[in-house]
Amino acid sequence: MKIKKQLIKVRGGNDIKKLVDSDSDMAFRRILGGLGWPYAERPGFVVVLGEDFGPDHSLQHSPRHYRILAEHETSDLEELQRICHKFREDFCLRSILGNPENPVREIWKREGVKISVVLPCDLEKIDLNLIAQLVRRNTEGRKTLHFGDSKIPGYLTRFVADRIESESLEQFPPMTAFGFVLAEIELRGHSSLAGFRPDRSKLAIGNRMKSRRRF
Repeated sequence: MKIKKQLIKVRGGNDIKKLVDSDSDMAFRRILGGLGWPYAERPGFVVVLGEDFGPDHSLQHSPRHYRILAEHETSDLEELQRICHKFREDFCLRSILGNPENPVREIWKREGVKISVVLPCDLEKIDLNLIAQLVRRNTEGRKTLHFGDSKIPGYLTRFVADRIESESLEQFPPMTAFGFVLAEIELRGHSSLAGFRPDRSKLAIGNRMKSRRRF
């Protein structure tokens, strides 16, 4: 999959960004990447989630569908770095959602790796329970979350069912990566066709302090 940006001209308003796959012509409103750093023996995980450009008017409230477009799991930090670079280029990502202050990132910094990793805007709200509820919201009653061949459903079954309250999110790299992108796409800019990206500069200091407490 190779994404290209298109702009739709709107008379008297802001142009609307459209993300189109040059191979399949599938169109997306937003595409986000998420990163879960390796934790102990658990490999790191990076995932890309896309939101369809057009709403589905056959469903109540005309929601948009979400699709996992790519993912990769590895304990090799160099491989994780290469995949992040590849996903950033293939999917037109300006940054990847993750914890920029995770100690593992220091290895990347010392090697001069330049990949923008930023906190999700609603970091303090994201936990395994929220992820479980967002998944249910989009899979029970209405099917708007599409996993394809993703490993995520298996991880949800293994981790969420019996450890939902007992362990922190970052101990589960796949849930961290997936939870960050799903929460960001669900809780931010949910109803606007043009999308909404909050000013992260106003949240940087507060989120950094919260990340120290949570992680």
